[in-house]
Amino acid sequence: MRATKQTRRRVLQWVGAGLAASSFGTFAPSLLSGAIAIGRAYLSSPAGAGLTLVMLRAGIANSPVQARDWFQREVARNFADGDVVMVEGWMLARIEAQACAMLYLEAEA
Repeated sequence: MRATKQTRRRVLQWVGAGLAASSFGTFAPSLLSGAIAIGRAYLSSPAGAGLTLVMLRAGIANSPVQARDWFQREVARNFADGDVVMVEGWMLARIEAQACAMLYLEAEA
């Protein structure tokens, strides 16, 4: 089996897929290992301290398409506002880090 390089684009695709899947009970942690690792690191950082699964789920829309569109708007807004965090050497919109944290917490549940 060939190792897959984790690029920002790939991880964010996993995050989007994970958000949609977790909203509808079809979560598959084995497919989202990169995003889950980022989520674990974010929750261990001062920026992510104290966040809970309930808090992270609160803003997600009701359908996969709505969740994806909402997520893309939030990412753009975070970058425009300079609301970014550094996690494991990655500069992420805060919502990206929070989504990864949510996926990590889902995987641990």
